[in-house]
Amino acid sequence: MKKCKFLLESFIRILFVILVLYIGFLNISNLKFDNSDKFFYSFLLIIVTLVIMWLYKKKFINKKIFWGVIAIYLLIGVAVRVYFIKNLNFNLASDFDFVFQNAKRILYGTLASADNYYLSFNGYSFILSWLISLIFRIFGESVTAVLYANLICQLLSTYFLYKIISIKSSKETAGILSVSFFLLPTIIFANLLVATETPFILLFFVTVYFFYKIINRKEFKPINFILFIILGILICLTNYIRPVMTVFIIALIIYYILNMKKFKEIIFLVITIVTYLICNIGINAIIEHNIATETRSGALGWSVYFGSNYDYCGSWSPEDSEYVFNVLEDETKGDKDLIILSLKRLKEYGVGKTARLFQCKLESLWTNNVGTYGFVYDIIDKENTNIDFAQFGAPFDDISRIMVILMCVGTAICIFKEQRKKEDTWLFIELFGLGYILSNLLICLNGRYNIPLYPILIICCSPLIDRILIPKINAKKSKEITKPKNKKEKTLLIVPAFNEEETIEKTINSIIDNGYDYIIINDGSTDNTINICKKNNYNYISLPINLGIGGAVQTGYKYALENNYDIAVQFDADGQHDIKSIPSLIDPIKKGQAHFVIGSRFLDTKSSGFKSTRFRRIGIYLISILIKCYSGKRIYDTTSGFRAANIDIIKKFNESYPSEYPEPISTFELLEDGYQITEVPVKMHERQGGNSSISSWKKVYYMVNVFLSIIIAKIRGVKD
Repeated sequence: MKKCKFLLESFIRILFVILVLYIGFLNISNLKFDNSDKFFYSFLLIIVTLVIMWLYKKKFINKKIFWGVIAIYLLIGVAVRVYFIKNLNFNLASDFDFVFQNAKRILYGTLASADNYYLSFNGYSFILSWLISLIFRIFGESVTAVLYANLICQLLSTYFLYKIISIKSSKETAGILSVSFFLLPTIIFANLLVATETPFILLFFVTVYFFYKIINRKEFKPINFILFIILGILICLTNYIRPVMTVFIIALIIYYILNMKKFKEIIFLVITIVTYLICNIGINAIIEHNIATETRSGALGWSVYFGSNYDYCGSWSPEDSEYVFNVLEDETKGDKDLIILSLKRLKEYGVGKTARLFQCKLESLWTNNVGTYGFVYDIIDKENTNIDFAQFGAPFDDISRIMVILMCVGTAICIFKEQRKKEDTWLFIELFGLGYILSNLLICLNGRYNIPLYPILIICCSPLIDRILIPKINAKKSKEITKPKNKKEKTLLIVPAFNEEETIEKTINSIIDNGYDYIIINDGSTDNTINICKKNNYNYISLPINLGIGGAVQTGYKYALENNYDIAVQFDADGQHDIKSIPSLIDPIKKGQAHFVIGSRFLDTKSSGFKSTRFRRIGIYLISILIKCYSGKRIYDTTSGFRAANIDIIKKFNESYPSEYPEPISTFELLEDGYQITEVPVKMHERQGGNSSISSWKKVYYMVNVFLSIIIAKIRGVKD
């Protein structure tokens, strides 16, 4: 059974991929790359989207910015639609005019005088006319009101497409793909049609979403029986708008049987199909009661195929056209006679000629009618409109082709990987997509009927977009915190000093008065710092040359490790750090809550005392945002030198410590390695003497280099 299932799934996917790649090839061969500004800006939007995805993948932008871009894209889509609605006048023709006029008759209760011929052979037109009549009742007889209703339907469709993709992919992938669908030129133009495309897509998405939410409910509970009854009703309603949704039932049966674990589970499938049939009979009865004639839903659609001339790729010969309409007008004949006609033609033309017709239809479907532009252009009142709509045809067709090519390639890649890994990500969608392509070859050459295939391809692409878009989650778990061996933790204050003769004595005396161990790291001072240390018999290490703050602090960590200290605290020699804040700084380490603690000036601004310059605060904020984007954790005071480390960090810094910009870089590296960092509010003072190593124009240089250092550290990866 498993082998049969695998073979059937393989056949479905192989055939679907072949057709999808062929559609992609057809669009490549028909690309013209229009040189208008419309094409340029539309193509630029595609490039910007890809760049946004890459920036999010690399964590250069965070979720707020990403979702802000999604919101902007939605606004662009709405603005373009409103622009067309406000600036185009419509001269309704063909089936659009039929629906519009019948809606008026329903509104005024004169349905008996409606075009029963059109209504009877297209059951969906009755439902659409009834819906439009409701809009007329509220907003008056206005095409514009219908178009705005279409806009609402498309927004809802975008939302449900987002919900569908979110079932098996990330929310970010669902967001970028759903707005891509909303910005498709084909979908934008569909907004301008007084036809069934927009409500069909909405109902289709609702049905698919509902299907995926309930398909795994196999327990015999009352709620599950009700849910599958609702599924049958949804399929029926969608089928009435587009009869080709019969493919949905076929796909449902195949998919359900393939995934059925116990035979008794088939009862839910039976309930769905029976509900569908009962609902179908009920709607037919309602329509026939209102129009006083028999309905033949979809008969006209099939007639386009059966009335096609095999020698002219679906064109109607006068004899074919006359015969089909005679069949449809004759109350004693109907679909059965059309089937007999098709069988006669299959016998007459043979398999080879019929196959060539299908190939010709496939090419026509995806080359001459990529979008809905042609149908919109036919119903525009070209003499009484504010814009030249013709200028949008070529560029938007090209953009549609580019997006179709991307979707086809993405779909093929995803299905190939799915098949290789023997996964079932979107098998039902693939199955329905295959059936939809094949059924459209039978029915008609109408490009607007291809619209459901766009979201099918988009959904199938979602696993690939997940890989392209979503940053890799750091697989490293948070490291365990080593508990001190001694009952009373030994704490060392590391005091780096470079030319601190004005403050070193006061700083060290305060440390001694509070009973802390310390080590001064004299970093090649050229003033009187070393002499003060010698005179007062302080504990110090004197470096022969100036190593910089990174080298000096790492020397202190080496000293702490060699002398078995459990906690090491960086403490500036310039008097900025408050000795009374040390207990709160080391408390999380003593409690085993963190590996590393940062004393922050920004958690409690009232008690922190000293405030840095506005320019420096802006720089600290930007560094904080960058670290947050990359690591997922917000560190508010990224340049604080008042920090405490437990034995794990002492050991790590003994091996490796940044020589330049050590505070923000070391913090970022610790976060990347999975160490637990926390911040506590501390009090800081103005410098009591000496000069900051970061001053004047060097502040700009410092910030730029910190940014670059963090980015480089992220790209190269942090080693344990």
